[in-house]
Amino acid sequence: MSALDVPWNHATPATYTVISAERTIGAAAAACAGILLAGWITRLFLPGWSGPVLLSSLGASSVLLFAVPASPMSHPWPLVGGHLCAGIIGVSCARYLPDPVLASAAAVAATILTMHLLRCLHPPGGGTALVAVLGGDDVQSLGYQFVLTPVALDVAVLLLVALLLERLLRKRMRPLLEEAALQRLQAPGDALTPPFGDQDLARAMANLDTYIDVSREDLCRIYGLAALHARLRALGDRRLGEVMDTEPCTAEFATPLAELWQCLQQRGRRAAAVLARNGEVVGVVTLGDFLRHAQELPDGDLQQRLQRLLHPDRLLESDQPEVAGQIMSRPAVTARADQRVREVARLLVEHQIRHLPVVDERGRFLGMFDAGEEPPPAAARAFNPTSGRHRSGIPSPESRRSSFPS
Repeated sequence: MSALDVPWNHATPATYTVISAERTIGAAAAACAGILLAGWITRLFLPGWSGPVLLSSLGASSVLLFAVPASPMSHPWPLVGGHLCAGIIGVSCARYLPDPVLASAAAVAATILTMHLLRCLHPPGGGTALVAVLGGDDVQSLGYQFVLTPVALDVAVLLLVALLLERLLRKRMRPLLEEAALQRLQAPGDALTPPFGDQDLARAMANLDTYIDVSREDLCRIYGLAALHARLRALGDRRLGEVMDTEPCTAEFATPLAELWQCLQQRGRRAAAVLARNGEVVGVVTLGDFLRHAQELPDGDLQQRLQRLLHPDRLLESDQPEVAGQIMSRPAVTARADQRVREVARLLVEHQIRHLPVVDERGRFLGMFDAGEEPPPAAARAFNPTSGRHRSGIPSPESRRSSFPS
């Protein structure tokens, strides 16, 4: 069933996604700043010009850039390429086609074709083409300068604001499946990892024979989040102590990265708890933490960067991390063993995490809950819900150190 087959009054509630108030207000403020800056700067470059200092299509671009930043149409190349090719085509049609209606139709049609060919589809570009044709004598007197000022200038200012906003928010946006690249390198897939590859997804999208306004990365994230919600709902009534991993990888602050990585590899784990000597959790190291720090190293593919992260050159001085405490995520989000999964589901979704250290009433580490792993069968037998502790107790620092391969 297509969108046209659904009555408008039924389609809207089902397809509209509610965004948080913080994100909505931030998008409105960023759009306001972008439009103001674009208008002021255009006035500086076009002093005394009586024409519009802002493109009407810039408002539509602001909605895409700041309200729908994940859309492929909001990426830099569609924004820049879409408006520039629309400006060139619009000016050309206005010059060589005397009938404004015919020029308008030709400009929009040619803009759509060109944006598809150049892979820069940006809907507001159609508005820019119409402005070039119907903007009046002030616009047409500029000729092809219209493409530079105000089109290119307005787009550049808007793009700079969008990139600045993205940079400010990047540290706050922690994707749930950011370690997927590392999982493909060294770990088998789990319930949260899509059971298909990029080629499969590309073929499926091509079979629809229409433009899908969602990136492949976002589709994989949606799959992972949906799988997470399904698993949490299925485990809702079970206690964390019943479904947690009772033999996880653990580390201390000074554990070398190569040693921790080896433990994760040999045990098939995707996260390790970093513990203080009294058994309290001070942080968590996931495959995503390894990935982020490896990507920050220069040169080479991911495999090569990861090898340099695990085995740094001792002859060269460097500020790259070498021990677990330098790459761990902290403060650690923890939960008690006697809590039920449904009680911590919101915690996992809000923090966009899938690994949750489980502690006793004193805050000492008991095990690790992984939302993407099947509950270990022995866990339920080992956990005593009345005491909130495992009968085996908390591993001593000596046993934790011995858990790493020599």
